[in-house]
Formats: sequence, structure tokens, C-alpha cells
Amino acid sequence: MLRVPEEIVEVLENIEREVLPEHILNALKWAAKNPEKAKRVAEGFRKLSPLGKKEFEYYIRLGYNPEDALESAEERQTEAHKRRSTLGKILAGARRGGYRLKMPNGVECIVKHDGNHYKFTFNPGGAEVTLIRESGRHLSYILAELSEGRVSQYWFGVVIYKERAYNSRSRQAETVLKAIEENVSPEVLAAPTFKCLKVLRRK
Repeated sequence: MLRVPEEIVEVLENIEREVLPEHILNALKWAAKNPEKAKRVAEGFRKLSPLGKKEFEYYIRLGYNPEDALESAEERQTEAHKRRSTLGKILAGARRGGYRLKMPNGVECIVKHDGNHYKFTFNPGGAEVTLIRESGRHLSYILAELSEGRVSQYWFGVVIYKERAYNSRSRQAETVLKAIEENVSPEVLAAPTFKCLKVLRRK
């Protein structure tokens, strides 16, 4: 018969979603072999945030032993806290007049909030490009991508270049976003395309 600390038994019993029996059995065997560690895991579990506790349960369902599950849950909890902190700084800066970020290629991005949407303004190759996003959700993820030098069209609805608005999924918008990533003027990458548009506008 396994002798398992009651503290960890209580933690495992209160997992909300179903866990495969073999995963529970393996967790109990681990706790029986490591009773002191199991008690520390139970104590650590009680200190987790609601999100952290859900992460712990998730890793137990994957078959992690309780100690590894707690460590992974704590890491995810810390990451989530950092994202919330970053998001708070972004929102505060955007409302005060602009949150600034410099991409690895040297392009500066200024994020502003005008009450209705968020404007991301860039200066690739000296040109001015503005990307519009309606929602404030996922801003920390967007800024993380920009910090890595990536600009995804899927985060934005409209791309504004030379006072002309393009759907973010259009060919012209794709060229503009590539120009941001390469820190060159959009005209350099697709001069024929924009010249063609100018001719059409004159007609």
C-alpha cells in the first residue's frame, strides 16, 4: 500500500478535469517515494494564482510528476504576470501620447490610442507607415513580435501609406509590411506597383 502525504492527495483529488488513472497513479507513486517534496509541492500549489493552479492541473493531465508540474506552472504564471505588466505599460504609454519601441533593424514604432483604435506608426527608410488595430487585445504579443523584427498582417485591419489606406491582407499592404521588416521605403520594394496606382488615380 502506498503511503502518500495527505496534502498532495488533497491537491490531486481536487483537480477539476478528468485525469487518466495511470497519470494519477504515477503521481501518487512519485509522492510516496518523495514525501517531503510532495508536501512542498502541495504548499507551492496553494500559493499559485488561479491561472497557475489551472496550469498545474494541465501538466498533471499531461503526465508530469507533481514537482515538474509545479515548476512548469510557476513559469507560466510568471510569464503571464510579465505580459500583464508589459501590457499595462503599453496601454499607459499609448494613452499618454505614445509608447515607443525600436525594432532590431532600427525602425522605430510609436503606439498611440485615440479612444477608438490603436495606431502603430513606423518609419522604414524614412517613410511613414501607420497600421491600425481596432482592439487592445494581444498588444503584448504584437509588441513581442515587433521586438523580434516581425510584423504580421493578421494583427491589423488597415495599413496607411502616403495617406492611402489598404486592407492589411492586400498585396500592397504586404509590400509595406515587408518594407518595415527590412527598414526600407515601400517604394524601393514595389515602385512599379505604387506608380501604377498613381496612374490609375490620375485617370
